[in-house]
Amino acid sequence: MVLSVGIAALMIFMFAMLMVVSSLLYKRRMNIKYNIKNMFPFEFTYKSKISENFYTYAFLTLFAMSAIAFFTTFDLTYRNGYNIFTMIGGILTTISLFAMFIIPLTNLRLHMIFSVVFFTLNFATCGSNTINAWRTNSLISSIPAIIAIVLGIIIAVLQLVLFLNPRMTLDFKAEKVEGENGEVTYVRPKWVVYAFTEWMHIFLFILNIINITILTFAK
Repeated sequence: MVLSVGIAALMIFMFAMLMVVSSLLYKRRMNIKYNIKNMFPFEFTYKSKISENFYTYAFLTLFAMSAIAFFTTFDLTYRNGYNIFTMIGGILTTISLFAMFIIPLTNLRLHMIFSVVFFTLNFATCGSNTINAWRTNSLISSIPAIIAIVLGIIIAVLQLVLFLNPRMTLDFKAEKVEGENGEVTYVRPKWVVYAFTEWMHIFLFILNIINITILTFAK
């Protein structure tokens, strides 16, 4: 339990550092502010060598490693089938998430494969933990288990809403902008639904890890 809390806290810290540092480096590199509403996770690393963008790659790697460490240690006995599924699903989800940050849309098919795998496994892992919380509460009637059930249902519903959104496509057109001197430029729209969806699933992934941690307090 204590180990789970510590690793989850470390993972959240690494993600926070990834977001802050990578956003600053992106702005310095691209001369534009990073915006999760219309930019993809992979753009943090797009067209940049590790030597040029070291801190982004470092925090991304540490974030993924701490997430994998969490899934392999949150239940050291693994006598529960739901926990075993959560462990395996969580590790595969983390690998898919890491790939989403690395593989650009220029390799569209591969990016989409990892993206859909991430969405699906993220939902399945949440479902497994929620069912386990329900089972735990039926056995010992625990407040942490009740919290995990409610939060798990909320996470699962949000994931379904995002996944079933008919606007979640990569079919977006650049907007035409005419400057004062008559010069025409094209910029991406304020909202790119698929990019925003990827980010929302990442945030829900972290929220699900918090929920798994809450369930470890059920005694």
